[in-house]
Amino acid sequence: MAGLFAMVIASAVLFLYPAWRIFTRAGFAPATALTVLVPFIGPLVAMAILTFVEWPATRGPEGEA
Repeated sequence: MAGLFAMVIASAVLFLYPAWRIFTRAGFAPATALTVLVPFIGPLVAMAILTFVEWPATRGPEGEA
């Protein structure tokens, strides 16, 4: 049972760390990366956010694209 728990934690970190970095560099709140932990639909939601929402990091100084 402990081995299964360790695998779950390791896979969560494997998915969460890169997503955390991507969302941070795109200018979103890093906690948005937690969506990838939702089974099946979470990674799709994360990809949709990154695809269809304007990235705050790409805005100019006055907040315009």
